[in-house]
Amino acid sequence: MLRCIFCQKKRGRGEGKNKENIIEDVHDDKDEGSPEPVVEKKNVCYEIRHSEVMGRYLVASRDIRAGEVIFEELAIAVGPCTGCGLICLGCYRELDEASLAKCRGCKWPMCSNSCPGSGKYTGHSTYECDTLKDIPPDYSNLEDLKDSYQALMPLRCLLLKAADPAKWTALSAMEAHNELRKARGDIWPMNEKNVVQRMKKWGLQYDDQEIHTVCGILEVNAFEVGGSGANARALYDRAYLLAHDCTPTTTHTDSERVPGRPLTIRASVPHKAGDLISLCYAYTLQGTLKRREHIKHSKFFE
Repeated sequence: MLRCIFCQKKRGRGEGKNKENIIEDVHDDKDEGSPEPVVEKKNVCYEIRHSEVMGRYLVASRDIRAGEVIFEELAIAVGPCTGCGLICLGCYRELDEASLAKCRGCKWPMCSNSCPGSGKYTGHSTYECDTLKDIPPDYSNLEDLKDSYQALMPLRCLLLKAADPAKWTALSAMEAHNELRKARGDIWPMNEKNVVQRMKKWGLQYDDQEIHTVCGILEVNAFEVGGSGANARALYDRAYLLAHDCTPTTTHTDSERVPGRPLTIRASVPHKAGDLISLCYAYTLQGTLKRREHIKHSKFFE
């Protein structure tokens, strides 16, 4: 059984990373709609393997240089982090409660009517806006409005079933650990209250189990993204397959202002063909006990 040499944690399958990230702050693009797909490298340098212990994971298919880009991919979905404050639904910046701007369509909070995330699937999409038009926010109760943000990222994922079936299929392939989360005794009831029941209150017709599964997929697989005060998390189709190691062999950057919010995985050390490609699911500056506690609590293995 493979275990991290520092914290003795099993190098589990690449499910979910509440990880540190570096931000590339580049040009803004206000074009609505799906971005151009990332062009795959011609000389692909990784392959997917499977084992009973690790599930699916990535290894080098050839020698990889330190600093070489292993792959880059667009986000499947992006949305507010759990427990965030009052933030813009387009760019995820914190808002001044005394001077809130509102979306012209649904009246939910935005930073301005010219927010760069307005109309984009990685921000406040047109299909989300159309849905939220029937769920007006209650500005007389800002604390409840903040609590309602916990249901927005799961909602964005569920909306993909109709809006973008290919993204929904990719998302559905991710692990949710429903049985483990039920056994924990705290996460499932919390999601039932904050997400499932809120969606019912909003009049949305989604199956309870499906909502819980999406919550699990997010808890296990989502990346923290953004910088400069952003409060966002995102799902990616391949990056979630990277295995954990307390001394990771890669770094990752997300390009906050590029359409599709691409994530770039880059080798931080040389790899030989067959070497495991890994990242750290916890913050690398934390001590061993903190990292192990975080991984056990949020990623459901040790």
